[in-house]
Amino acid sequence: YLTGMCLYLNSLRECDPNQLSKGDCFTGDVLVDPSASLGEGCHIGPNVVIGPDVRIEDGVCISRSTVLKGAHVKSHSWVNSCIVGWRARVGQWVRMENICVLGEDGKSTPD
Repeated sequence: YLTGMCLYLNSLRECDPNQLSKGDCFTGDVLVDPSASLGEGCHIGPNVVIGPDVRIEDGVCISRSTVLKGAHVKSHSWVNSCIVGWRARVGQWVRMENICVLGEDGKSTPD
């Protein structure tokens, strides 16, 4: 899934770059739904898709990942090469990486 997502974002960059998100917090190919909210000091990208009604709090870093509809990533979390499922919750200061999948309504909490 993540490899296909990266290929799709690359295709968007070449064919329709206006669909990709632009801003100080974005690096590389990033697609963010307009209904998503991003906190201050986030680093998003490269190769990230953020779905509708997603909440990303302050200081979150996300790369090579998909965050699906209604998910909530709390402040200062690190998400790399992951799929965050529908309405899933990533706790504050949580580190998720290496092809981690958090399922629908799943929760992760800090250690």
